[in-house]
Amino acid sequence: MDANGVTFWMLSEGEQFDFTDGNAIWDKRHRVLRLRSERFPSGLAADRDTARILANQSPVTLDKFGTFAALNKERSQVLAAGTLETPVPIFTAAAGQKILDMCMGETDVLYLAVGQAEVQSSVIMVDRRDRWPPEKLSAPDFIPDRIVARAGGGAWALDRGKKRVALIKGTPLPRRPLKEYWPDTARPCSENPDPPLLKPREDLAFPKEYSIVALAANPKDQTAVLLWPDNDTEEAVILLLGDSGLSSCVKLVDAFTPFAVGWVGDECWAVMFQGRNEAAVYRIPSDKPPEEVLMEGGHYPLRRGTSPPWANGPFCNSLSEPAFYQASPDGIHLKPRPLHSLSLPALARTARIRAARPFDSGAPGTIWHRIYMEASFPPGTGARIYLSAADDESFLEDAPRMEHRFGMLPSDPASAEADVPVCGWVTDASEIPFHPGMLNCPREKDVSGLFTVLVQRPGRGVRTLRGRYLQVWLELVGNGLSTPRIAAVRIYAPRFSYLDRYLPELYRETEYGPRADTESTATGADFLQRYLCLFEGILTPIEDKVAAAHVVTDPGSAPSEALDWLARWLGLTLLPELSVSRRRRLIAEASRLYRSHGTLRGLSLALDIATGNRVSSGDIVILEDYRLRRTFATILGADLADEEDPLMMGIVASGNSYVGDTLFLGEEEKHEFLALFLPETAESPEERDGMEEIFERLAHRITVLVHHETDTEELGLIHRIVALEIPAHVRTRILTISTPLLVGLSALVGVDSYMRQRPARRPARAGVSCIGRGDYIQGAGSLDPRLDSGPPVTVQPGMRRPIARAADVESEIGHSFTFDASDSEAFGDRKIDYYCWKFKNRGD
Repeated sequence: MDANGVTFWMLSEGEQFDFTDGNAIWDKRHRVLRLRSERFPSGLAADRDTARILANQSPVTLDKFGTFAALNKERSQVLAAGTLETPVPIFTAAAGQKILDMCMGETDVLYLAVGQAEVQSSVIMVDRRDRWPPEKLSAPDFIPDRIVARAGGGAWALDRGKKRVALIKGTPLPRRPLKEYWPDTARPCSENPDPPLLKPREDLAFPKEYSIVALAANPKDQTAVLLWPDNDTEEAVILLLGDSGLSSCVKLVDAFTPFAVGWVGDECWAVMFQGRNEAAVYRIPSDKPPEEVLMEGGHYPLRRGTSPPWANGPFCNSLSEPAFYQASPDGIHLKPRPLHSLSLPALARTARIRAARPFDSGAPGTIWHRIYMEASFPPGTGARIYLSAADDESFLEDAPRMEHRFGMLPSDPASAEADVPVCGWVTDASEIPFHPGMLNCPREKDVSGLFTVLVQRPGRGVRTLRGRYLQVWLELVGNGLSTPRIAAVRIYAPRFSYLDRYLPELYRETEYGPRADTESTATGADFLQRYLCLFEGILTPIEDKVAAAHVVTDPGSAPSEALDWLARWLGLTLLPELSVSRRRRLIAEASRLYRSHGTLRGLSLALDIATGNRVSSGDIVILEDYRLRRTFATILGADLADEEDPLMMGIVASGNSYVGDTLFLGEEEKHEFLALFLPETAESPEERDGMEEIFERLAHRITVLVHHETDTEELGLIHRIVALEIPAHVRTRILTISTPLLVGLSALVGVDSYMRQRPARRPARAGVSCIGRGDYIQGAGSLDPRLDSGPPVTVQPGMRRPIARAADVESEIGHSFTFDASDSEAFGDRKIDYYCWKFKNRGD
């Protein structure tokens, strides 16, 4: 609402438009309405028999290091390459078995569908880091012939013949250096809490009238399943598969026989066609999949490495973004290539969109006042807004549509004769006082920014547009290479008329009814009213700024360049490291900071503001060292909880607990146990002096614990904030911590442990890593074993690779050791001297 009490209705979201026309889209990334590409591939083949053969071609998979694997001609062996040109075998199927499909998972596990299609098959998990031997999984009456990895671990297996899907999860236990534990060693009830399973999902049912062709996954844990309808005159469809279930069928318009699908990013899936050196891309929203989608357009070429060009290979089976495709018929002699779009704009030239619902002013006979549009119009592009108004919503479709022009549209003599209103460019980013605008691009006169025009009925005697309901149509006009981009459209009503408010009735409009609606030149009163609206359009924004002057002094809405000026009012100095949002919060919280300056609460608040709530979230913990005066004991039943203690967070009833000599059992009434740890119980002056020295050393001290992932710039900011807020008599230290949760050793939630996802294992680094501190001697887990400079090892089902090197055993137990060759142990088909271990840092 502006200073005159005039309100507005706005179009600024994709859901507010009806895209029946199909030539315009809502760009979610840039939040603009624009023309879509109309470059559709033509001459798509529709031979299902050939496409079905192409869909069953030998698969290729990639890993995160760029190495890849393919199958030999017999599909009995997996060949890896990428490090060197010559491929090496890494897996051989059992006699009489074939490899139907394979994919590389995120956890360095190669999943293989091995067996005989339509007869018997199973899934084999091959660990590329050799932590455990190949694991075979199967399920009754389930024949997996397609398999894709899931983001984060695990995979989906598909039985295309029976249209069933199964979830693969869990991992086997790693190899152990010793076969048996000592009898007094405590072990869990189940040795493996997450065993590998192939679990069919009977709740996920595919439609019976479709046949499954291919599937692909993306890094966002979404899986697309490509299906053909039994009726070959209908287009193919895609289903999105996830833990929550299957989405509805999404029809791919103009795609009848695609044989492969792959992910290209931004909710876009690419499909391949027979005999085409180009992929077609469809955008399928995962939150609300539509009934059908059109091709996105754009040029996605498939470059092949043979002559003549070979263009019949499917996408590689991986979680990469974008999808990779095979570059040679065998998939192994040339490295797969990524699918990228070339800059070849071919946009639709026009598009007609309407608002999904008409605007309702709530008052019959409302005069619609002014249009404001935030948009960008490159040369040769523009937009037309058509408005129709009526007091009865059912009459809107038949009401005449009034044109308003925006942008750089080519000259139209017919429109010029009809006196169509044309917009004007406004210097401000928005007509709303001190608003930065919704268009995310630089403002340029007559090209981009804010445009406005008075709502009119061109060619009528009285040009005011009246009606309770208002229907909006937009027509986007481009030149094939550029498109207009509209971020928001705001329409104001009712009109605040200077003529009706400030001039005598002598000057008011006297024409009404049919005479006002006839096509003729404007009446004198109508002209005068529109003439005065020129001044109103300039003066109202000025009045709005005066009425909203308090916004400039509000730290939440003041312009960013005014924040230093506001801070000086309060005696604050804004650090240059602070972002704009944190500067605003610092000014807003200034009174609280001044009241608690020099206290623990004030330091916590200052750090919370400067770091973006990292204190309240537990990433930064402020500890008063005197709280370390607790006994290293647990008195069961005693209430030692302290809600203000950052070490205990008010959630426990004990101090540090170590099961052993310092664990005391007692009752709540027997507080005499506490007396054993009081300083007054010291027997000699030396003991009392020593205990007082310890207590004194912990007084007037503050320790700030910061998560080890904090970058250097923010760590420096924390140092500056602490120096500004801490009293002169208090000494501080800032420590970075990274210790994970270790029950009994480091179990202080929020201090030396964090409830978050398990961090990835880091490889051991010479001169940096410490034994037992989270770094491991491990392989890269690549498909091509030569990436680790090791000899290629071909594994077979049931084979256990011998642990032949000290580095291999270190990777299994996470510690360094010395080798004692005085004994030997049978392991697989070889005898390896590894029985007696001497841990260097333990001495036993």
